[in-house]
Amino acid sequence: MGNVIVVGYDGSEVSGKAVGVATDLARDIGDCEVIVTCGMHQPASLIDMGRR
Repeated sequence: MGNVIVVGYDGSEVSGKAVGVATDLARDIGDCEVIVTCGMHQPASLIDMGRR
């Protein structure tokens, strides 16, 4: 079983950077999953981040 990184996202610039750092860390680790938690809706900017 791999590692899991959980990061919160609220649409702010700071939380966007946190998601980016978590994604980069997961790539470096290799066997890792990133779980992003957010409020009632999924902001469009988060969907765009998932495409990279």
